[in-house]
Amino acid sequence: MSEAPQKFRILPVVLALIAGLALGGAGVMLYMKHENAGTPQTEAPLPVASGKKAPQGVELVEPDADGRPVLYWYDPMKPDAHFPKPGPSLFMDMDLVPKYADEGAETAAGDAPSVSVSPAVEQSLGLRTMRAEEGELRKDARLAAEVVLNEHDYAVVQAHSGGFVESVSPLAVGDPVKAGEILAKLTIPGWTEAQTEYLVQRETKAPQGAIEGTLRRLKLLGMPQKDIDDLIRTRRVKTVFTIEAPISGVVTAISMRAGMNVNASQTVAEIEGIDPVWVVASIPEAYARDVAKEGTKFSLTSDAFPGESWKVRSEALLPGADAATRTLRLRLQVANPGGTLRPGMTAVLHIDAPGEKGVLIPREAVIDDGRCLGSECRRRNRAFLHLSH
Repeated sequence: MSEAPQKFRILPVVLALIAGLALGGAGVMLYMKHENAGTPQTEAPLPVASGKKAPQGVELVEPDADGRPVLYWYDPMKPDAHFPKPGPSLFMDMDLVPKYADEGAETAAGDAPSVSVSPAVEQSLGLRTMRAEEGELRKDARLAAEVVLNEHDYAVVQAHSGGFVESVSPLAVGDPVKAGEILAKLTIPGWTEAQTEYLVQRETKAPQGAIEGTLRRLKLLGMPQKDIDDLIRTRRVKTVFTIEAPISGVVTAISMRAGMNVNASQTVAEIEGIDPVWVVASIPEAYARDVAKEGTKFSLTSDAFPGESWKVRSEALLPGADAATRTLRLRLQVANPGGTLRPGMTAVLHIDAPGEKGVLIPREAVIDDGRCLGSECRRRNRAFLHLSH
């Protein structure tokens, strides 16, 4: 009766010893596996797929699926631990990645370090590559512009002699006029008196010098030459004279009314031409040198007239700059034969300036880190190399 309970007391102790030995053996196996994984590989170089050359004197491990030579496999979160075969990582819930042998050879040869990106990662990141080509980098700009009056084509209309206004054409500021169009009709007593004196001298056969002196006086009084020629031809006194527009353009000021008196120095109208017109645009300071370059082309379009363009006759970069916007004023003279462009309209100025020759890359590929510009260049082995410009 006393031996049976003693056997039951020994059995738990034996089971505990067996469990301890089993756990100890498992721990030793895990430790040995970890130590073998972290030690450098001394196995002979493995064969490499056709077309893939391993660097001379470099021991390789199992290559990737494409047969590309691999130095070792590692976990990016613990790069100091190297493994001879691909598989799941012992440290993180992820697959091991390869360290390619040709990458190490390129870096050892003196090339800049690069980053390899697999096709799957390229697709997930939305990476796009384009071939860099040698060519000329032209500067193309589209700038907002404003149509203004041509201040070089400007006329001031005066009576040139005292008189009073008989009638005025129905004109107001902003109305277009053509050269030779009648603006008003005036009676000028001084011209009438001088004409009468001339005819009397002709009838009385006065000396030729006196007759020519009267004609010169009419000219000095401001009488138009065509009215003087009519007087010589018709020998009739003209009492009502017309004031005509000297140029074609737009009336910018008019101060004549029927029945009012005018004097010799009084301005009765002002006209500014609209063919050609001026187009003024604010350009960035970076385009100051390009505007004056030979080969720079300018063209003008307007949203009001789709499909039409206007020829630029000349351009002038005005002195001074706007300190607030850091821009310069560019003034263009644009042909406007049909009067389509009107002062106050907005337009679009296109500038196509020649640039320097070099290697051209897309604008989206340029990286600005605040210190310099750079881009990423992809090698044949799908590695990306950063280049500074």
